[in-house]
Amino acid sequence: MGGPFTAAAFGAAARLIPRRAVLAETFTHSLPVMSVMQPNFQITHRDENDWTVVEIHGEVDVYTVPQIRDHVTGLIEEDRRLIILDLRRVTFIDSTGLGVFVGILKRIREREGELRLVITSQAVRKIFDLTSLYGVFPIHDSLDAALTAP
Repeated sequence: MGGPFTAAAFGAAARLIPRRAVLAETFTHSLPVMSVMQPNFQITHRDENDWTVVEIHGEVDVYTVPQIRDHVTGLIEEDRRLIILDLRRVTFIDSTGLGVFVGILKRIREREGELRLVITSQAVRKIFDLTSLYGVFPIHDSLDAALTAP
């Protein structure tokens, strides 16, 4: 049975990876190592008025949630208690994404802060509707509305 893991076998295995995954062509000890990355995912933040605006681009899923949690938790640890999650460029959210948002909300409320979401995608809004989280988070149609809401 077998010799080394050939390039043809590697190519066949790569085709089985879900479309959202990207193959990192790294070889260790003559065996390919595959890692899953989110090439279009990005998270940044900036201060606007008294608020910290966290922009998230791409998919919010099991692969990107650790980055989101670490980024926002770091901001909360810096005593930023007024946070807006700008989700206008989010293309997909899974249950782990919803879970991280609930966890962020809990941490901010423990510090007597406030979390607001900006969502323009109907598909993303529908996820919040179906899970009854629409009433848990203040959701706004624009960043301006989130910044100026009472």
